[in-house]
Amino acid sequence: MRKLFVAVCLLALFSTPATALEVSEGRLRLVLHESSGRFSLDYRADLDSSHYVPLLDSSDPRTSGLWIRDGNDIYRLGSSSRFELDVERRTGAARFIWTSSILRITQDFSFVTSENAKLANGVLTTVTIENVSERSREVEARYLFDTYLAESQQTHFITEAGSRVRAENEMTPSASNSWWASPDSERDSVGFQQLVSGEGITEADRVVFANWKRLSETTYGYTANNRRTFSLLPYSIDDSAAAVYYGPQELRPGETRTITTVVGNFDSDGYTDFSGARTETAELLDRASDEAPPELDRETVQRELVSVNDLIDEINTILEESDDFDREDVEVIEEILRRLKTRKEAYDTR
Repeated sequence: MRKLFVAVCLLALFSTPATALEVSEGRLRLVLHESSGRFSLDYRADLDSSHYVPLLDSSDPRTSGLWIRDGNDIYRLGSSSRFELDVERRTGAARFIWTSSILRITQDFSFVTSENAKLANGVLTTVTIENVSERSREVEARYLFDTYLAESQQTHFITEAGSRVRAENEMTPSASNSWWASPDSERDSVGFQQLVSGEGITEADRVVFANWKRLSETTYGYTANNRRTFSLLPYSIDDSAAAVYYGPQELRPGETRTITTVVGNFDSDGYTDFSGARTETAELLDRASDEAPPELDRETVQRELVSVNDLIDEINTILEESDDFDREDVEVIEEILRRLKTRKEAYDTR
């Protein structure tokens, strides 16, 4: 159940103009909220629908976020007056930039595709912390993710090692325990997942699962107590969250530290290719764009025929090379055909 203060937060949120940078790819929509320095991640479970499922609690994006600890000083990025925030759109990606007289922190976002998906369903996020001061600093970081998809069931979190988390608990990332997830209680194909270990991923020191309010109101460090549930009476009931800790590292003047993770929709086989290259299926969908076609002439007809033939060849390739023909294959092919039909109808009306 959601927090008591959310109503107050929403009133504050809508009382002032809010801007956001939105970037979409494949099944994901990433929104960078410029007013708060937080991000939202939404998943399009059905290509036949324009509806997106929020992967994190969407009542207020400020309930999730990134903390930086610099010695005894702790900064909740987006809420600290010590840092100025800039937001940049990049090709197929986006970036937060926090700047102060001591640290410069960038958070880069780019889309990736999980092992079993045809379209982008995850985001590679890289935090780079640069010491711009004139003395050495010891810095560490903490993500807080306000999950909600599994809160209506007994198991709020699962891990690669097979743990089913039903009360406060702590996870130690390793090569055999490289991810945790908050699975949707109603849809097997939907869930929030984070990679906390593995090739190309910065291994977290620990992951703490606890009540959101307890984690949010703790200054930084939190120790799980497995005798506690995810409730904090009287208002915060079955409200779980995950805090992911990256331990201290000394940075001399001019040195940087990088923390890389992947967040996205749940895939038990994880994410392996972080190159950012678009899949052939994504390119296929683009080529079947339903944008209004140009004036019809001989050259246009020839170009469209070549395009359609190429698309048919690629569809046949999908059919021939898929040993295990799954639901997503069918969805993608149906979406391609819908887009081609839309183009044809646009020509018919000219």
